[in-house]
Amino acid sequence: MWSRRGRARAGWLAAALAAVLLVHAARRPAQHETLVYLPDAYPAHVAHLLADFSHRHHQVDWVLEEEQNNLTWWRYTVRYECGARCQGGATVQAEADSPARGHHLVHELDRRCEPLLPLLPWPTSCEVTETVHRVRGEGAGAALEQRSTARCGALRTLAGSCAASLRDDAAARLDALRRALQRRSPHN
Repeated sequence: MWSRRGRARAGWLAAALAAVLLVHAARRPAQHETLVYLPDAYPAHVAHLLADFSHRHHQVDWVLEEEQNNLTWWRYTVRYECGARCQGGATVQAEADSPARGHHLVHELDRRCEPLLPLLPWPTSCEVTETVHRVRGEGAGAALEQRSTARCGALRTLAGSCAASLRDDAAARLDALRRALQRRSPHN
């Protein structure tokens, strides 16, 4: 039998663990916006590179799970590993430019999940990032507007690491895009 002190200690420990899990599970959005001009780049080419998962800055092995398309849009879902105990998945949809809209649109929804406790596969914590890219012609190049919103755990949001991750991801994605444009530029 448990002593009164042992039961009280176990109760406090359970309450503390529940509080930590609750704070971690609470989701707060973080946002980041980028607007850049890419000289000598065709908007359709920029949109194509943004929509292609293999051009992402973090080189990971990924598997195509589903793909759909028609003449005006392309949508696919991939699954990938993002670490030793992390599983990720992304859905990307790209829409071609239309006179009514005036820009190419690439929408990406990325979800990463990993266990909260060491050595146990559960409970898991998932963070979701949604990024919308709008690419339009401007001058002799392309203007790229990128807006990202992430839902991270409250602890990461309060510490500022969620917003920092969004900024780092946007910068890395832009660097990868510029490298890909230099390699494949039709103007070179």
